[in-house]
Amino acid sequence: MPSLGERIHIARRRKGLSQQELAELVGVKPNTISRLEIGKVRRTDTDTLTKLCRALDVTPSFLLALDDADDPGIVDPTGMVMVGT
Repeated sequence: MPSLGERIHIARRRKGLSQQELAELVGVKPNTISRLEIGKVRRTDTDTLTKLCRALDVTPSFLLALDDADDPGIVDPTGMVMVGT
C-alpha cells in the first residue's frame, strides 16, 4: 500500500503540478512537499492535510490510506467522490 508521500506524489502528478506549484497552492515551502513525498516527513497537521486534499482534488481517505484503493478518490466540484477516473 502506498505511503502518504507516495500518494501525494501520485495525486500531484495526475494533476500535472510541480512540487513548487503544489507548495504555492498549499501555502508551504517546496522543500516541505519534497520531504513529504520522499518520506522524510511522515506526519502533517490537519490544516496542511486539508489544503493538500483541496489542491490535489483527493479525499483525506486516499492520502491517509484509510482504504485499500489505489485510486485517488478524485473529488468533483459538487463534493462527490469520483472513483476510477
